[in-house]
Parts: sequence; structure tokens; C-alpha cells
Amino acid sequence: MSRVLMCACGVMILAILINPVSSLYDDRYDNDMRLQSERICEMIDSFGSSDMESITVSGADLIPEGCVLIIEDDMVILEHDGKEYIAYTLNKISSIGSYGSNDTLYFQKEGDIIRMTSI
Repeated sequence: MSRVLMCACGVMILAILINPVSSLYDDRYDNDMRLQSERICEMIDSFGSSDMESITVSGADLIPEGCVLIIEDDMVILEHDGKEYIAYTLNKISSIGSYGSNDTLYFQKEGDIIRMTSI
């Protein structure tokens, strides 16, 4: 009887600990995704202020697996499982569609606008 009681108590303790640990992981993941969208903005802003006319970047270097990158004007959106992680650039970006980690991204300056396409 005491072994059964010990096992039952152990299961209850594990059940109590699983929720906070799971929540901690979700918070960490959300923070990492927000940081990645900010890093993409920093890369675009660095390109915008450089002397380069164009740049080609592998989507795998910017976009986490399973995520979608959407860029609208100055807004960078990383989308994953229905959640959006948004950051803003200092540059206006012209982009059509969404991009994944398997895409190769091509950025080109055209006056004050940065055009982004997949090649």
C-alpha cells in the first residue's frame, strides 16, 4: 500500500511541475522568435545603409524551419503556428508573397525602396 501511495504522490508532483516547465519553454521560444524578427530587420537596415546595390541571402540563414517570413512596407513578420512576431525596419521594402527557409532571398535597392524577391 505504501508503494502505491508513493507512486501516486510522485505522479502528482510530476503533473504539478510539467505546466510551469512547459510555459517556460513557450516563453523562451516566443522571445527567440521576436529576437529573430528584429535580427532580420537589422540585416535589412544594414543593407539599406550600405553601398551595395543588391544582396542574396539563403532563407535558411534567416528564417527558422517551419516559419513563414512576410514583409509589408517597413514591417517584418515571422509567422509560426498562427502566432506572429513583428519587428520594424527603418527602410521601406517592396515584397510580394511570403517566404520560407527553403527560399533564396534577393534584396535590391531601387531609390529609397528595397525590393525583395525569391529567386
